[in-house]
Amino acid sequence: MERNMKFTFAPESKPLAGFTIKRAIDRGGFGEVYYALSDSGKEVALKLLQQNMDIELRGVTQCLNLKHPNLVTIFDVKTDHDGDHWVVMEYVSGQGLDKALQQYPQGMPMEQVRYWLSGISEGLSYLHSRGLVHRDLKPSNVFRDGETIKIGDVGLSKFITHSRRSANTQSVGTVYYMAPEVARGRYGKEVDVYAVGVMVYEMITGVVPFDGESTAEILMKHLSEKPDLSRLPVHLRAVMGRALEKDPDKRVGDIKIFKQEFERAIFQRNSSTEIPEDSFESHLATPAGAYDTSVGSHHEDTSYVKREVNTLLTPMLFLFLFLISGLLFAASSTRAGMPVFTVVIALALFWVAVSLFTKAGAAAVSRGFSAIVKGPPPISNLWDKKHKIQKSQTADQYRESNLEKTQIIREAERKKAEAQRRQAHNRNRQKPYYPRALTPRTPRIISNRTRLYNLSVSMIKAAICTLVIVVGLVCFTDGSLFQGAMGDMSRGVMRGYNYAPFCLLTCGTLIAAWSVLAVAKLTEGKPYDQSTRRIIWLTTGAVVGAVIYLLQTEVLMTTIGSAKEDYLGLRPLFDAVGPNSLVLVNGQPSLFSYVIFFGVLFCFRRWWWHADSFRPRKFRVLSVLITVFTAYIITAIWAFPMIPAMCWAAIISSVVQLSASWIPAEQRFIEMKGGAQ
Repeated sequence: MERNMKFTFAPESKPLAGFTIKRAIDRGGFGEVYYALSDSGKEVALKLLQQNMDIELRGVTQCLNLKHPNLVTIFDVKTDHDGDHWVVMEYVSGQGLDKALQQYPQGMPMEQVRYWLSGISEGLSYLHSRGLVHRDLKPSNVFRDGETIKIGDVGLSKFITHSRRSANTQSVGTVYYMAPEVARGRYGKEVDVYAVGVMVYEMITGVVPFDGESTAEILMKHLSEKPDLSRLPVHLRAVMGRALEKDPDKRVGDIKIFKQEFERAIFQRNSSTEIPEDSFESHLATPAGAYDTSVGSHHEDTSYVKREVNTLLTPMLFLFLFLISGLLFAASSTRAGMPVFTVVIALALFWVAVSLFTKAGAAAVSRGFSAIVKGPPPISNLWDKKHKIQKSQTADQYRESNLEKTQIIREAERKKAEAQRRQAHNRNRQKPYYPRALTPRTPRIISNRTRLYNLSVSMIKAAICTLVIVVGLVCFTDGSLFQGAMGDMSRGVMRGYNYAPFCLLTCGTLIAAWSVLAVAKLTEGKPYDQSTRRIIWLTTGAVVGAVIYLLQTEVLMTTIGSAKEDYLGLRPLFDAVGPNSLVLVNGQPSLFSYVIFFGVLFCFRRWWWHADSFRPRKFRVLSVLITVFTAYIITAIWAFPMIPAMCWAAIISSVVQLSASWIPAEQRFIEMKGGAQ
């Protein structure tokens, strides 16, 4: 990042007494950040405040006394001799979350997401517990220092109370992670929860939930559009939807609660829930047939059978006593006389007393009369119930069978959720992905028509550039490039001299440049690994070398100078490869020499980067110099004329860069969306 920015202070400068700047780190909306050493040798980060100084100084002052392992510590605020304000902070040498996201363009592993979220939630919870809200949470403000996650850039932090939640009207923060209410000048700690929700969404999917071509468009999406939760795993959609809620009153209000709900959703997704045995108590008294008989026979409640037995025995006992009383009464009236009758009356009175004054007796009488009115249960029921009890499973077996059934149901639900997740993943893979920095490594969809159009235009430009460069070399050099013939041409092109070296240089350059453009444009945007790319370019270079050799020996029948002059007095390491010589008798390079030179040159230079439309710049002189140096190294190892080799390398690199299509960085997102559509 430092290479593309100009900073106020150079390394080893001392703008602030007691500190020496070593290098620049970053520039943000509030100022510049430097890595520095104190006079005692302590590593610190110095932040020079340049914009929004009132907000920054107020926030820094509030955070001076905050000490937490998950927050970047602010040591002091100092002023230099020019009146500039500096914030002295803890230096964190680890990787930022923004760099970590670039390593996972399709989303982080869930363990990494949980790791980052855990540290963020701890630091943010401490900040909220002190009555502060961060207001500028984003991946570039979250760092990893060893095994600890730290939240930095707390300069925007502000005290929040219920009476001041809607008092601030200045929208601050980063638009990709800004809660909707911030745009309306109302914020609380819910804005930090929203920002964390956006970051977690980005960590899981690799993209932010709301993107656009302008700040206004992104803000409007934050205010009106719902996030695309289909990119997320099914079990996380509910908790992420609550964290990204537009209305802060409906949003998760505490970062700890969000973290707990997130962890709970992951746990419920990845583990089976054990059902307590108490959950089955209500089913023990369920009548037969209430469950599916396919699971197994069901346990019957023995107390139900006992109640039926008691209901049957009570009227039987009543009838038995009544019968005995009648017999005794008959006997007393015929034989025993008055004493037996007295005993019978006493027993009857005792029975009435028991029935009226005891609960058991009243219940027995009630059941007896009920049985007389309704009729007693069939005697066969007793046998059937006992028979079923003997064949039924025990209570443990019953619970086990129901647990098994529950596990089967849960397994079916898990498979269904897994299928939905795979379908969502496949849909997400088909959606275009736009990383923050679009480079030649970025996979993208390019139609065949666009490829052919870009290739055709580039080849026409390559022919024009080749002629201009070669004619310029002929006219403005002393003619030592290709023996003496080129020198004769430079002194009089129209006098009938030998044009063969000129044609060889021109046609050889054009063949090589066209080959580079053809391979680069046909493979542009495709996610090849490095080894595959090297093999493709090695083969292309070998074919180009063979064609140029045939052009020199069979078509133009010319030479490219003596070996002694072109090697500048240096001898290559290898004059032959096995039995095949690299230099012919007349000093000219052989077929193997051409094949090796162009094959190795194409293999070890990133020619696809030269011609890609997403390359950093249209033309880079450094790329030309590196290509020339590569050609020099190749000719120092394998025999090939050094001057023609370096000349060809420089011209081919220049022609390819000048002729290949190039898209400015600010237009690449639009181009990718148009290609995807």
